[in-house]
Amino acid sequence: MKTSTKIILGAAILALAFILTYRSINQEPSDSLPKYMQVTAIMENSGCILCHNSQPKMPFYANWPLLGGKIKGDMKAAINTIELKSLYDSIASGGAIDTSKLSKILTVMEEGTMPPLSFTIFRLGSAVKSREAEIVREWATDNKHLAKVEED
Repeated sequence: MKTSTKIILGAAILALAFILTYRSINQEPSDSLPKYMQVTAIMENSGCILCHNSQPKMPFYANWPLLGGKIKGDMKAAINTIELKSLYDSIASGGAIDTSKLSKILTVMEEGTMPPLSFTIFRLGSAVKSREAEIVREWATDNKHLAKVEED
């Protein structure tokens, strides 16, 4: 087999592996789950809590030259914008929901601005699909009785 054929075949196999991996991890939560579990799964799969958390877990590539500064800056900006761990915990436990935080989540899902492209490049499957945004909107509408107003 020629070297060029081996390179093309290797690239094709690598591309297929990438596509299959992406498709297998970029799935919306099962409809058989209760809505609140679907919402928490979306928050987990999209990586919301990784950055919007008072004690964020730095990814392994946060120490890489050139990338590290941007990633650390983005994570600092994320927590300064909104802290979501408490909202996640409230949703998971069926507790009162901070309406200002929920409103911000619904806005960024509608605009498609979270998670940012710089995050989704390194964390495959974290992009929020339109069906996932719909699930969160449905849950928010169905659970208005859990709302509490809180200052940021």
